[in-house]
Amino acid sequence: EFERQNDQLNIASSLLKLEIIRTGTGPGDGGIQSETERYIQLQIDQCLDRCGLGVTFNAALGIIQSISSSKNNNEELKHDSLSPSSLIPRVVSSAHVVKRLLLQIGQRNNNNNDGDSYGEQTFENILFSFLREYFNLSQGPSSIIMSQSFQIERLKKQIQALIQNVVILLPSQIANAFHFCKLSLPMWIVRSKFYSKVVESAAYMTMLQCSKECEETEHMNIGMIYLSTLVEVLVRHGSADDVVRGMHHFWSKFVNSRSETEEMNNNDNEFENARQVVHLATIQMKSPRYSAIFIRSCIRFVISQIENCPNITMDGLNAKSICMDQCMPFLRDACLDILSSET
Repeated sequence: EFERQNDQLNIASSLLKLEIIRTGTGPGDGGIQSETERYIQLQIDQCLDRCGLGVTFNAALGIIQSISSSKNNNEELKHDSLSPSSLIPRVVSSAHVVKRLLLQIGQRNNNNNDGDSYGEQTFENILFSFLREYFNLSQGPSSIIMSQSFQIERLKKQIQALIQNVVILLPSQIANAFHFCKLSLPMWIVRSKFYSKVVESAAYMTMLQCSKECEETEHMNIGMIYLSTLVEVLVRHGSADDVVRGMHHFWSKFVNSRSETEEMNNNDNEFENARQVVHLATIQMKSPRYSAIFIRSCIRFVISQIENCPNITMDGLNAKSICMDQCMPFLRDACLDILSSET
C-alpha cells in the first residue's frame, strides 16, 4: 500500500511538472487561457484524479513549499540546473490544483451525456471527495453518527491540523513561489480573498451535502465539521473579517435568488439550508473571546455595507431597506444564537 501511494505521488508530481505552453500568466487565471491549453489542462486533471485527489494535493503542496523556500530554491537550482523560468509550469499547475480543490465554486452540472467523470463532476464532489480521501474516510455516507464521539473528535483534530499547518500558509507560500518565478500574483491568492473564498466554498459544499444526506439529527455532516473548524481556526488566526465576508457572500447568494425568482418553494428550501449552515458553522465556537471577535466583525461588515450604499436619501429609506432586508437577517443568522448561548 505504501509503495502504491508513493508511485501515485511520483506520477502526480511528474504530471504537475509537464511544460504546458501558457499564453499568459496574469492575475486572473494563472495563465490558462486558450482553448488548447484548457483542453490539455482538462486531460491532465483527469490523470491527476486517477492518482487521487489527496495524493495530487500533497504533490502540489510539496512543489509549492519547495520553491517558496529560498533555501530550497538555491539547493534545487544548483542540483537540477533549473532557472526560475523553467519552474513556471510546475508553479502554475500546482496553484491550479489548490484552486480547484479548495476554492472552486460553480453551478451544479446536470449534463450526463458522455459519462466523462471529470467533466460531469460537480463542485461538492470535488471538495468533498478530496476531504474524504485526504483523511482516509470510508466510502460510506457523508455523516458520522453522533454517538461515535471519538470519531468526530479525531476528525476535528485532523482537520484542524490541515487548516493550521497547510491552508492558512498557502497564500504566502504560493505568493513566494510566483514571485520567485517572476509571475504576476493571481488575485485569488491574496490572503483576504483566499480565506474568504475558502470559507464560501466550504459553506456551499456543506449545504449541498446537508440537503442530500444529513437530514437526521443524530448524524453530523463531515463538511460541517470541516467548515466549523475552518471558521474557528481563521477567527483565532486574526482573520474574522475574511470569514464574515465569505459567509455573507455565500448567504447573500440565496437571499438574492430567493427574491428574484418565482420558484419560491425550491429557493425557500435552499435559503433555509443556507441559514442553517451559517448558524451551525458559527455557533460551535467555544471561546467567548473569539465569539465576541466574530460578532464585532459581523457588525463592522454590515455597517460598511450601509455606508458604501450609493444614493442613500436624506430620510434614510434606502439605508433602512438594506438594514431590514440584508443586514439584520444576516446578523440574526450569524450572531443571535451566539449571543443567547451560555458562552
